[in-house]
Amino acid sequence: MKLLLPFRKTVIILFFTELLSSTFSLAGPYLSKLFIDNSFLKKDLHSFLILTSISGCIFIFSIALTAVANIIKNRQGIKIKLALVDKFLAKFYSLDLE
Repeated sequence: MKLLLPFRKTVIILFFTELLSSTFSLAGPYLSKLFIDNSFLKKDLHSFLILTSISGCIFIFSIALTAVANIIKNRQGIKIKLALVDKFLAKFYSLDLE
């Protein structure tokens, strides 16, 4: 846990980014229900166009959030691995080799 303390802010940002992305991903099935109930059954083209544009925006935003979360995860993974290697090498070089 001591190793993750310097990365606390980024881990919190990553958590909320993933949470927001998951929330938007779950909006898809609800909007599908609205498509069927309000647009197809009532044959209302105007509500179909509105729901389609809202769904498209939510989908694009969800994909963008997922991409940002993946970038943050990869960057943090590299930073944590480098911190581990740095600590290992510092410990290794501090050992008495005689």
